[in-house]
Amino acid sequence: MTPAWKYVQLPPSVWTGHEHEWDGGIAEADACYRKRMHNLCADNCHHHSAMALRRMNIASGHHGSDGDKLVASLRHFSMFQAWWLITSQGKFVSTGAWIATYLPFLLGLFFWIYVLTAFI
Repeated sequence: MTPAWKYVQLPPSVWTGHEHEWDGGIAEADACYRKRMHNLCADNCHHHSAMALRRMNIASGHHGSDGDKLVASLRHFSMFQAWWLITSQGKFVSTGAWIATYLPFLLGLFFWIYVLTAFI
């Protein structure tokens, strides 16, 4: 596995358990995904993260204006919710991570724009 390029820092108030429950959730997901081949669509890092979050002890009594929706979604976290959370609220770990994420897409986009406009 490669290091993370993007992350979301969740508020501490959503966790009611102890460190061993947090670590256990990560360990269980790692043990499961260590045996699997990650791919782009069907079984990827978002699935892995969602499984780890589902295994952790999420606060059942958490109250807050926007925290209630977050807690409800973490209990039944899916790959699409993990993707949306990281896409909408995630932060890149560095400028290099941003470039590595978007440069291939931008190069492909500019290539296709060039090809389409070259023959007009």
